[in-house]
Amino acid sequence: MRTKRTDLGRLLVLAGSLGALAATVPVPAAAAEPGVAAAVLAPAGSMSAASPTIPGPVGPDVPSVDIDITAFEPAAPEPGDLLVIEGTVTNVTDAPLLNVQALLRHNLNPVSSRADLGLVDTDPRLVWGSRPGHVFAEVTRSLAAGASADFRLEVQLETACPPAAPGAPPCVQIQHPGVYVFGVDIREGNPNVPGARVDAGTTLSLLPWLIGTAERSVEVAMLWPVSASPALRPDGTLGDIEAGAMVGPGGWLSSLLDTPGDAPVTWAVNPDVLETVGAIADSDDRRASSAENWLTTFASTANRAPIWLLPFAVPDVAAFDTSEQVRLAATAVRLSTIAAQELPTGTRTVAWPAGTGALEHELAAYQAAGVTTAVLPSDAVATESGPWVDLPAGNGQISGLVVDTALSSAISLADDDVAMRQRWLAATALAVLDPASGDPAPLVVSPPLGWQPSHQAASRLIEVWTSVPWVEPVALSQIDSQHTPGTLPSEDAPAGGQDSPTADAAAELLAHVSQYEMLLAEPADGDDFSAALVRAASAAWRADPDAGRPFIAAATTEVKDLLSQVSVQVASTVTLSSNTGAFPVNVVNHLEVPVTVRLELESANPQRMAVEPVTAQRVEPGETEIVRVTAEAVANGKVRVDLQLATVDGTPLGRATQTVVNATDYGVIGWFLIVGAGLLFVAGLALRTVRGKRRNGTPDRRGTQHSDHAPLEGASR
Repeated sequence: MRTKRTDLGRLLVLAGSLGALAATVPVPAAAAEPGVAAAVLAPAGSMSAASPTIPGPVGPDVPSVDIDITAFEPAAPEPGDLLVIEGTVTNVTDAPLLNVQALLRHNLNPVSSRADLGLVDTDPRLVWGSRPGHVFAEVTRSLAAGASADFRLEVQLETACPPAAPGAPPCVQIQHPGVYVFGVDIREGNPNVPGARVDAGTTLSLLPWLIGTAERSVEVAMLWPVSASPALRPDGTLGDIEAGAMVGPGGWLSSLLDTPGDAPVTWAVNPDVLETVGAIADSDDRRASSAENWLTTFASTANRAPIWLLPFAVPDVAAFDTSEQVRLAATAVRLSTIAAQELPTGTRTVAWPAGTGALEHELAAYQAAGVTTAVLPSDAVATESGPWVDLPAGNGQISGLVVDTALSSAISLADDDVAMRQRWLAATALAVLDPASGDPAPLVVSPPLGWQPSHQAASRLIEVWTSVPWVEPVALSQIDSQHTPGTLPSEDAPAGGQDSPTADAAAELLAHVSQYEMLLAEPADGDDFSAALVRAASAAWRADPDAGRPFIAAATTEVKDLLSQVSVQVASTVTLSSNTGAFPVNVVNHLEVPVTVRLELESANPQRMAVEPVTAQRVEPGETEIVRVTAEAVANGKVRVDLQLATVDGTPLGRATQTVVNATDYGVIGWFLIVGAGLLFVAGLALRTVRGKRRNGTPDRRGTQHSDHAPLEGASR
């Protein structure tokens, strides 16, 4: 059972309240010590990938071995079967381990309910039971540092063990149906030194024991989500993605599409993924043909299988304030509705919240956007039965499809065949064994959003779903659609109270996109940035914030660049020719789409100069609109006027610019003086011209005649 070092829940299984006891045939405790014949002895094996485990009950705080259970057969045994547990133990210390043994461990109390399976992850040490002592195998006398060895344990399972006989395998007696904890302890140390022999580590699994329940089964429907982190930039180009890892042979998208076959899954598709694959198909990437084939296959699947559409890019609605929640939900739903036009009639958009906090606010936002169905985990909804419930949402209600948390948790183990299979068997067996109902209530199961499985992992899930004897695989449309009332947990967090590592950056982008959309004269031109907005707010960034931050930053830069292409131009100084006048202002649009803008004007000294408001202006692509600004001065002088370009709702667009208006208020008398002075100036110029001609020798047309003003000769004085 291969597990991650930090995920103890994958290694352990629980038991609940006291139930029917499992009994073992007693043997001397000394039989489990080195030197005493083991039930089965396995030779040392080859190196194996380490599988971390937890400390045993008697041993160091940190396990000194990793235990990997590779076989647990039969997975669902019946009385008389021989249970075989095989695996590999690896020494993770720097020193050799001596006299290494593998011993059987099981819990004497069966698990009481599927809800109790959650204890596996929360406090496994409380539920691991004990070891009978007579079922063990000597692994090796010495296990070097870093070395691995194989082990094999065999035990017969019976409702009543027969008397011990020479050569017969050891027996464990389980008298009543249930799910039991079985696992392996590894012990090591020198038996001749008191206290030196310790538990090196423990790992556990689950064993379903369904005796006397042959006529009972449970219906299980499966949602099959196809979702991923956004990859398309606002301009439609592909970001940094591995196309081959998506749609190439063995890619996770190919695995999701190919493995269901005829199994009755209900697809839950993020339309952003379809756009991403379409962009790959249209690109020069060597996987373009694979992407085209994927889209063709998906189209064929959509014609014969039920398809639900998720909100576009699945935004992390709960991480934003209430007003932003409504905006994000409405935008994501609108874009999904557009995508649905390419799919068969009847496709509907369903909400799928990323978390369980602030659910009431998130569902209200989706309900306001017209969504009627939401997918919710069973640990977030209180209801007497399911899987369909009616939940309050905003001014109305929304239909909740409750996904079984205990069963869905098994899918997280899909990379480990044994772990996933045994957890699935245990969860479904407990549903069959539930004494509270005659016929078990149907269950809905789903991989997590963003699941990117290998072909092997996806195939394992489909196989275990369709092959368990007491599970009836059904389409979601086949299960009982009767709704029961449900309630949500009390709101511990306000709207926007859910932590998201990229929410602040996405909120900044949202503000800039809002500006851009408000700027456009024809809103349809803003769809690309509507998509950029919900992509930036995607819940997928919770799991990969390091990829989300640069994606959002690039989108923000691109929107800012577009906003900067609409600007205002004005001279640094303008002069009014009277106390009232107008001066020109240029509004320039370098975008390829028409815009509508306002010009906000503010006089630095309104008492001396007032500026009349300007109506909103439409500016065509690549054009410049000349706006005449009227100002009225009550006194001479210079006054600064601030000009701010804004969207039609008054949101500032870029930085404000300034001009200085020079008022010259002369009045009527002043203008007469100016005109008179001008005439005198012209007359003076004419006189100078005449005198200049005389000085240059121009003959006098009157000859020697004296001037009329000269005194007459001989005249009396």
